[in-house]
Amino acid sequence: ENPQMKAMMEKNPQLKAQMEQMMAAGSSGSSMMPTGITVKMKNGNVLSKVEGGMMDMEVLFLKDKAQSFRLDRVNKTFTPMTSANGADKTNVKVTKTSEVTKILNYNCTKYLVETTENGKPRSQVYWATNEIKDWDIKSMAQQRLGRNAMFFQEIDGVPLKIEASSAQGKMIMEVVEMARVPVNDSEFSIPAHFKELKNDLPVW
Repeated sequence: ENPQMKAMMEKNPQLKAQMEQMMAAGSSGSSMMPTGITVKMKNGNVLSKVEGGMMDMEVLFLKDKAQSFRLDRVNKTFTPMTSANGADKTNVKVTKTSEVTKILNYNCTKYLVETTENGKPRSQVYWATNEIKDWDIKSMAQQRLGRNAMFFQEIDGVPLKIEASSAQGKMIMEVVEMARVPVNDSEFSIPAHFKELKNDLPVW
């Protein structure tokens, strides 16, 4: 009911929709965390779809434009995304360990990532494999889908499991399926009938 928040949401329809979705999830008892993420890659382009929770969305990174866009297929709109002031790289410590495990039959090395946000320490564990030679994980960093993406450039290989811990709790994301299948080029384009929204959305 805050007037300033109301004015902000009226100027930004996508922010309003996201807030309404978050409130609906909370009132229905549904989890606010995503249930899964599907990522498609081709020729340096990346299409990421976050499913479930308050961040249910699609983000398209186009290599030739070096730009990410949020797609709203329900309202047939797209919005250019700008990078927010994420974690300070100078305040990030990435340590490669000798610990190895297998995920999807790939040998993965454990990396420890330590950083500080708002004066509070955060720790993350990345399990990455360098056995997937033709997957350009650097394009994920360019897509800027969340602050974690910036650490991809500091890690050798493709992360197949990420464990993030903070004072609020712990979240684990793990790749459960990987497939090489034909993907239509049209999946990596903004539909011609989509309307552009001028309100840039920052990536958290």
